[in-house]
Amino acid sequence: MAQGNVVQGTEAAELSSVRTQLAIIQATPFCNIRCKYCYLPDRAATDTIALTTVQRIAQRLATSRFVQDDLTIVWHAGEPLRMPISFYRSAFDIFHAQPWHDVKLTFSIQTNAMMVNEAWCQLFREYDVRVGVSLDGPRILHDRHRVDRGGRGTFDRVIRGIRMLQEAGLNPSAIAVVTEESMPDARAFWQFFADSGMQLIGINPEEAEGSHLESSLHNTAAESAYRAFIDEIISMGIGTASYPYLREFEGFIELARNSGRAPVFAQENTPMAILSFDHRGGISTFSPELLTTGHPTYGDFIFGNVYTDELDAIITNPKFRAVHASVQEGVERCRDTCGFFSFCGGGAPSNKLGETGSFAAAETHSCRLRVKVMVSAFSDALASRSYKLAVMPTAPGRRD
Repeated sequence: MAQGNVVQGTEAAELSSVRTQLAIIQATPFCNIRCKYCYLPDRAATDTIALTTVQRIAQRLATSRFVQDDLTIVWHAGEPLRMPISFYRSAFDIFHAQPWHDVKLTFSIQTNAMMVNEAWCQLFREYDVRVGVSLDGPRILHDRHRVDRGGRGTFDRVIRGIRMLQEAGLNPSAIAVVTEESMPDARAFWQFFADSGMQLIGINPEEAEGSHLESSLHNTAAESAYRAFIDEIISMGIGTASYPYLREFEGFIELARNSGRAPVFAQENTPMAILSFDHRGGISTFSPELLTTGHPTYGDFIFGNVYTDELDAIITNPKFRAVHASVQEGVERCRDTCGFFSFCGGGAPSNKLGETGSFAAAETHSCRLRVKVMVSAFSDALASRSYKLAVMPTAPGRRD
């Protein structure tokens, strides 16, 4: 669910108030597992990013007018722990060496946790790295889709890594992809995460984007089941003494509190709010998934390279301007036609492209699940005052 409070712009001259909040870096496209719903097309490629490329990325970010106040660096778009620990130590030091002035840096890694060991935990503690783990719930759910390259379930290896992180005091969060197989037993799903000791869980309904062209949830029956699934989780408790916080509820509360006091903002359709870098130094913006997505009209969605281009210059790139215009056309259609606009700010370009072939579309299956179902469920829960709901003292950021 989109969050924030930055003004959207429709032309380059109107982007003066936009801030880059998130930088996603692909250390390698390779992943050691083969999730059945993965959107990455090149996850078998073993290419890796060079430290000279990291240096260029850090320098470009540190000198961009869009980078102010707070910046989170996320290592993602492949399994980041396939890189050696020594690489990250050097990479973090490169970032810290830049003249950031008053910018606060935060490092984050999204991992399948299978390679976690004591040395990784020591690195994460030393550099205060936030760790997110991909975990789809109990073994029977997780092992349906999150399998290794031999087709074997990864549940036991993931849980081992999570336990090591927890024992090291790192308190990882989790992202769970929800598919049609998750629907029948919401109570077992949510109780599993309660028993896991994790404090923050994000729920991603299976999407159709990138190289994953279909979702088991993109039908009317599944949407109804998904609403029942969310209702059951809410009824058990969110953020209480017994149950974790739900990332999507935190985002809903943040947006509800700011309603009418701040412009509607969606990171994924606001240029420069999210910057994504591939392992070759290619620069993309809007939805992170576009970094590895191809399209018959646009080709790729790389708008520059850190070796040749200043970040601020990509907004003059003709392909960027064409994509931006199409994305904003879709945002305006959402604004004109959808009563949920104040909760999503116009939707995610990657979902629109994946489902309709165009950025200029409005409603998608994904937005019905991620926004309409969620917001309706949360609103009804608050109105009834019968559910157990609690809000974190500081709400977390966007989905990764």
